[in-house]
Amino acid sequence: MPASKKSHEAAKLNDRDRRRLERIAMRSIPAIARNIRLAAMRAYTRGQDIDTAIDRGFDSLVPLLTDAAVAAHLTGRLRNIRRAASHIAEIRKAAGPYDEAIGFLQRRLEIPDEQVVAVIAKEYAPEAVQVTRNASVAVEAKASKAIETIVKDGQHGREATQTLRSALDASGIAADKPYLLETLVRTQIQVAYSAGQWNANQDPVIDDMLWGYEYVTVGDDRVRPSHDALDGVRLPKDDPQWSEIFPPNGISCRCDALEIYKDETELATSKPPMAEVEIDGVMVKPGPDVGWNFNPGKVVQDTIGPIPVKPVQIIPKPKPKIVKPVPVIKPVPVIKPKPIIAKPKVKPKPRPRPKPKAVVKGKSAKDLQKELEQTRKSRKAAESRLIKSTKENKNLKDRLEKVQAEETKRKVERDVLKKKIRKIERSNKRIEKMEENAKKFEELLQEKIREQKRIEEIWRQKHGG
Repeated sequence: MPASKKSHEAAKLNDRDRRRLERIAMRSIPAIARNIRLAAMRAYTRGQDIDTAIDRGFDSLVPLLTDAAVAAHLTGRLRNIRRAASHIAEIRKAAGPYDEAIGFLQRRLEIPDEQVVAVIAKEYAPEAVQVTRNASVAVEAKASKAIETIVKDGQHGREATQTLRSALDASGIAADKPYLLETLVRTQIQVAYSAGQWNANQDPVIDDMLWGYEYVTVGDDRVRPSHDALDGVRLPKDDPQWSEIFPPNGISCRCDALEIYKDETELATSKPPMAEVEIDGVMVKPGPDVGWNFNPGKVVQDTIGPIPVKPVQIIPKPKPKIVKPVPVIKPVPVIKPKPIIAKPKVKPKPRPRPKPKAVVKGKSAKDLQKELEQTRKSRKAAESRLIKSTKENKNLKDRLEKVQAEETKRKVERDVLKKKIRKIERSNKRIEKMEENAKKFEELLQEKIREQKRIEEIWRQKHGG
């Protein structure tokens, strides 16, 4: 039951938006990973608490996750507003009523840029803190296990440091392959983008013309079987199943739920998920991954309240009044010397009234363009904060590299000094051994002298002199 071609084309635009945001965030990930790794290694060499050092290192990831989520949320909202406006533009027949609808699509974003970012960041900041704490605990567990191995095997110096470094790299915070941090950022962007789309669809105008959603996968070999089994599912917008299967449905899930409007009669038919679907010869139960049976848009609801709008009123054309002509009565002529013929009084014909035009209260296309520009500014404000965070992390990377180089230099000096000390110790041992041998030789020589004296004494006694 594959999804429609229209939904696949729309899903490509969503994926392009998310990938662009991911590329911006990924520039800062290596520096943050290097910071966490260096903090843990420094705490170990100084005998400090490694768990605390890792926690502090992960704190630098919180602003990046929050900024990425805000940018993704606004981008998801803007994408759905554009999609709805484009759909209206295709089907409209009378400009007036639909101009009002288009003008209303972005009124929920009609507030200053800083306020937009602050309101949405307030929603995502606690989630970013919780995500980083969970990741920190996972890294701390592997670091603790490595230290247990070091103590158990009696490792010291370079061997112990290498064991801890390997454990940190395996936990996903290696500078060249920080896959743990990349996964956190990617998943946070996908959740926020989806929440932004859902919140945009709650606006009265979009909600009024929205029928439901169609579940769409990327369609490559990386799609999970349980997600692939949901591809092509179509359900009304109020169906309770969207509270459990609205994407993303797992870590790094790239699925989408695309809008189906009421006038799309070919698509606006329910196709609920099956109990089991055969994929590659295996029966699979459709559904989200464990712990992902929730709707991001219902969990993270932005507080940009809807602005009341007056309903569109179209005054119908009044029916023209039919004026009956007044009959002309000709008087009977009277024969008189000078007959006077009275002229009949004819009422003038009424002028035709102009046809009243439909009165429509709404915004024009120029107003819509102005609101679209304002929304772009809001999104650019979030992206600028993300880029600023990237630059700060780059500076941090340079400072960390400088500190690391200095530590490496000091380490080399310590190694050279240790070698000299070991060489001196070996020389001292040889000297001590030589002194011990000389002492033994001296004792032996003295013993021989005493023996020689005893022999000479005996000889003199025998020979008398």
